Order: sequence, then structure tokens, then C-alpha cells
Amino acid sequence: MKAGKALSGFGKGEGPDGLDLPALLRVYRTFRGHYAPYARVLTLSFVCLFATLAAEMLTPWPLKLILDHVILKRPFPGQLAALNPLLERSPLTRWITSCGRSMSRFFITLASLVSR
Repeated sequence: MKAGKALSGFGKGEGPDGLDLPALLRVYRTFRGHYAPYARVLTLSFVCLFATLAAEMLTPWPLKLILDHVILKRPFPGQLAALNPLLERSPLTRWITSCGRSMSRFFITLASLVSR
């Protein structure tokens, strides 16, 4: 019966999105006993979620660096100019650079699997 009272006022807020924060807090308090044992897992899941979002947002940047400066052999500008001699000397650098994204995706996937 507690849940019915908590949910009865949900969505009747005066804000622009219709969210009633006191009603939302009542819902969280009502179901606290159910999700409290999983608080650590939920926290780790949110951390992995935000790490995945950050990695996905940065995905085009390494690809642009690989295409422009490794494959097309354009010199690095500005602060990254110190990497130019490294790319010219070592053919292994191309392989390492291309594998960097795959390794980061592997670790993100592994972290999300561990959090399950």
C-alpha cells in the first residue's frame, strides 16, 4: 500500500517537465529495501556507463589522428609536433596506433561484463 501512495503523486509537478521531486523521493524511499543490496553493482554499472559514453564521444578523435597523420603522413601541428619523428622512424608505430582503439574497446567491454 505504501507504493500506491508514493506513486499516486508522481508526474503532477509544477515544473516544466512535470516532475514532482517529493513524490520521486517517496518512490525511492519506498523501494530502498529492494535496491539497497545492489547499490555497489548499480554504482559500478553507472561508472562503466559513463566511461563508455566518454570513450564513444572520443572515438572520432583517434581515428582522425590515425587517418591524417599515420596513413596520409601529414605532420602533427602544435603541441603534438614532438610525435613527428616517432612516426617517421618506426613502422611498428602504425600497428600500435591502430590497435590502441581496439584495446580500449576491449577493456570497456570487459568492465561492463564484470559489472553484470
